[in-house]
Amino acid sequence: MQTTMTVKGQVTVPKAMRELAGIRPGMRVEVSATDTSVTLRALPQAAMTDAEQAARVAEIMTAMDADAVDFRDGLTTDDYMASIREPLEPFEIEAWETQRPLV
Repeated sequence: MQTTMTVKGQVTVPKAMRELAGIRPGMRVEVSATDTSVTLRALPQAAMTDAEQAARVAEIMTAMDADAVDFRDGLTTDDYMASIREPLEPFEIEAWETQRPLV
């Protein structure tokens, strides 16, 4: 398989190769080189302890709760989206309404 190096020296490892080597996002790899080749090797990943795993799950659950929205009280998706966006000025609304395509 071929790939191209960017000006920053970055190379995309094709998906098939990543899967074959068991390389996933965030994994550490070892890079070695000879005069004519560069080799990547997946490094063994340290398993999380039970305490680390519990802490990570708690962190994710807290983040999910912070972003949770209860739509059971009649809040519509449009209401929610409006609440998280900055209000548009009247001229912005008019410009948007005149520019959107008619379906």
